[in-house]
Amino acid sequence: MSEPFKTRIEAPVEPQEAPQAPKKVISDELTGNEDKLIDEPTEEEKKLEIWEGLNNHRYGEDYFDIKPIVHEFPLKAEFGYIDKFVKAEMEAQDMEMTTENYESFIRELEEELGTTQTETYKRINRIFNYIKTLRKYREIKEKKDAYKM
Repeated sequence: MSEPFKTRIEAPVEPQEAPQAPKKVISDELTGNEDKLIDEPTEEEKKLEIWEGLNNHRYGEDYFDIKPIVHEFPLKAEFGYIDKFVKAEMEAQDMEMTTENYESFIRELEEELGTTQTETYKRINRIFNYIKTLRKYREIKEKKDAYKM
């Protein structure tokens, strides 16, 4: 009788690979340590009207990070009021209507109000109340100046 299972066959020795650094994951939705898939916008795409047309929502929704909840009632009304005010002020000050100018305008407003560290809804609410008060003040000032003349 032959013994077929007695011969030992050695497994080939493969060199061990050194551990590799983690690869960067590229995606549209950022959850942690990955990069965004979308290319940087061109100068044309940074114009506010074009940006909003391409993304199908207002730029402020991304700035405040409220896109999923912007359609709920109190937030919708207050955010709409803020958005209209910012755009009107940018036109009144002859600012170019770009995403950077929109963002810098709101940042200046927030620095003035001290709302940069508060939660999102409180930030929007405080900005909304400030803008309402500012508009009332401007109306009173216009009436006062008209009365003096």
